[in-house]
Amino acid sequence: MTKPKKTSKGKVVLPKNNWIEWTFSQLAMKKEDQEADYNRRKVDKTWVNGIGVSTVWTDYFGVYETALLDDNGTHPVERHETKEDAIKGHKKWVKFAEKGEGKKVTKLGDGEIVEDEDILLVKKTWLTQNTPQ
Repeated sequence: MTKPKKTSKGKVVLPKNNWIEWTFSQLAMKKEDQEADYNRRKVDKTWVNGIGVSTVWTDYFGVYETALLDDNGTHPVERHETKEDAIKGHKKWVKFAEKGEGKKVTKLGDGEIVEDEDILLVKKTWLTQNTPQ
């Protein structure tokens, strides 16, 4: 797979061919294998007030990525070059998630196929009573 590139502003641009290759590999994988793959790549996953924060190594992009999870789906919000930065970034987004409902965040695209998009976070209401950790 091709390595990601960095722009002059420090934004990570992800190679298109990696995304396509990864998508097809995921389609071919059984659900239990997808879960094992996620657990292998996971740095941390935390739920706060119905907003999830998931930080993982991305084989397809070659960087760590933090995403927010809400009622509307999964929203990548930050990419990190090192595991240490990923751990710090995860903690930062957990703090953000404490009061994240209704806040606007930029859902990161891949730099080639999918553009960045501003979204409003909507907490997962079914999680507010018994939030998994």
